[in-house]
Amino acid sequence: MRQFLLFVAAFLLVFGVHAQSNFLNLQGGAGIGWISGNDYSSENQRMRSVPAIGFEYAGFLNDGAFVTIGVDFIKKGAWDLGIKYVESSDTISTNSYTSDFKYLVIPMMVHKVVGTDNVMLTLGGGFFLGALLQHQHEINTGILNIRSITNDTEDYNMFDFGLQLRIGFRVMINEGYYFILNANHQMGLLNTYSKTLVGGGGLKTNASFVLAGFGFKL
Repeated sequence: MRQFLLFVAAFLLVFGVHAQSNFLNLQGGAGIGWISGNDYSSENQRMRSVPAIGFEYAGFLNDGAFVTIGVDFIKKGAWDLGIKYVESSDTISTNSYTSDFKYLVIPMMVHKVVGTDNVMLTLGGGFFLGALLQHQHEINTGILNIRSITNDTEDYNMFDFGLQLRIGFRVMINEGYYFILNANHQMGLLNTYSKTLVGGGGLKTNASFVLAGFGFKL
């Protein structure tokens, strides 16, 4: 974590010095989330809704490109997620529940701008680091279908890491303000689950979501 924060600081220093103009983007939206990485879990789940909100620094360079680094709050996981794991040397447990990850995510991307001075298409790519704030699972039990919520954050790894892609539009309002609409995809590369899954692999987060907001010049 310390090394990553040092890298973030270096990223801001290098691109901040070379940026021709600096903006702060405020944005929020929603999308869908799901889990990959284990055959049983991948086949036994439903995509869940994914709310997201955050802000990001945007540094514009002089070659039609810009960089962003942000802080987002986002939910991930899946509905009716099936998990089959090794409880002990001779016991295999199977659960099905709604998986609810709450992450603080730091996305870092480089973007290319295509279009006119007023309406621009942006294409971006990079990576993200996620810090797990909490994981809960929800199960409906009994004849009355009563919902039971359990905090099982200790069963999940603290950090997530993966790739992020973005395609978006930026519409200038005036020299100091613009409107943004971005479609994002985050693909987790790390196993988030600390227990041993039957069939191997891991539980990797995925999310596709749309964010809308505005940016203003710093």
